[in-house]
Amino acid sequence: MCEQRALEKAAAFAHISAEVAALITELADRGVALGVISNCFEEDVRAWPASPLARKFRCALFSFAEGVVKPEAEIYRRAVRQLGVQPATALFVGDGADNELVGAEQAGLRAFRATWFATDGRELRSEITARDLASGQDVLNLLLNEAIQPTHRQAAGGRNVAAEAPEE
Repeated sequence: MCEQRALEKAAAFAHISAEVAALITELADRGVALGVISNCFEEDVRAWPASPLARKFRCALFSFAEGVVKPEAEIYRRAVRQLGVQPATALFVGDGADNELVGAEQAGLRAFRATWFATDGRELRSEITARDLASGQDVLNLLLNEAIQPTHRQAAGGRNVAAEAPEE
């Protein structure tokens, strides 16, 4: 059972959607420090290091290894510490599952809901009023156009993104 799950997850890491790959590459090429936070089992991320995107992330926090899960504030705090940024300047982009947006905000990050992750018709709910991002381009626009000091552009996520952009 675990091996089957590991194989399924490995296939997913090997075939990242073109939109997600382009977004992550664009952010990394712009010097944005990216991090990922995921509630998962070891077999879910066994293939993560071989993923073409893994090297673009400065940190990857997986709940099974961290001993803490979203929405607990500690996992977000660990991510921003590893990124070397302040929570108030970090952005968390996620689909809202596991109440992750509430957890991110409680840890001091600005939370945004990636609505394009919910392609199966399910409604994502949250206890906060998160700004919806309908595409990867919305994430890029947010980082490039919001009134955030360039050295403080960040994002953190679980299937999500954490980032810090360089001075422009």
